[in-house]
Amino acid sequence: AEKNCKGCHIIENLGGDIRAYLGIDGQLNWPPSLNTQGQKTQPEWLRTFLKAPGDNRPRPWLDIRMPTFHFTEHQINVIGQYFATLDKVDWGWIDPGVTSTPERLKEGKELFDELKCISCHPTGTVVAGADAGVAPNLQLAHVRLRPEWIRTWLLDPGKIAPNTRMPSFFPVDSATGKPKTQIPEILNGDVDEQIRAIRDYLFTLGGGRVSTD
Repeated sequence: AEKNCKGCHIIENLGGDIRAYLGIDGQLNWPPSLNTQGQKTQPEWLRTFLKAPGDNRPRPWLDIRMPTFHFTEHQINVIGQYFATLDKVDWGWIDPGVTSTPERLKEGKELFDELKCISCHPTGTVVAGADAGVAPNLQLAHVRLRPEWIRTWLLDPGKIAPNTRMPSFFPVDSATGKPKTQIPEILNGDVDEQIRAIRDYLFTLGGGRVSTD
């Protein structure tokens, strides 16, 4: 409360007052929602970010930038534990690696290409398309994101971040009440397997540690 985090960010579905000032036309400059932040980011990345936001920006195009508050280690731990408690996850070091197979990585890349992720997300080594700058650099995924959060995000981005420009690639089928895929020919249309393949491939970008069976 002291730093007025909710003035910029949505936390526990409250706040984000700056969005009204920027308006819908300024959506690309909206500070990100911090819903599921505890489940989303790796503790070490969040700790590094809070120490120096200007040096660790996942969205470097934003005109509005988070100030450097010069948090102490104790304050950083309090913030991290707060988000971790909200999402019922551990606050501390986690293993950022994933285990996959060469076949799954290949299928993950096929899905990544078919869904045209690069049209919005740069990867550091590949320049994004016409909408470059509307989404975080996926080269940071392996150091920034918790692997299990990616599944939650891909299943329903709008539930975590209302008004996000991220499309829902796995909408709920009204007939079955279960998520369905747009690409049934890959991995037999198994939604869980497709999301796992995408996750595994994302963790190879930027030199992430992916062990293969």
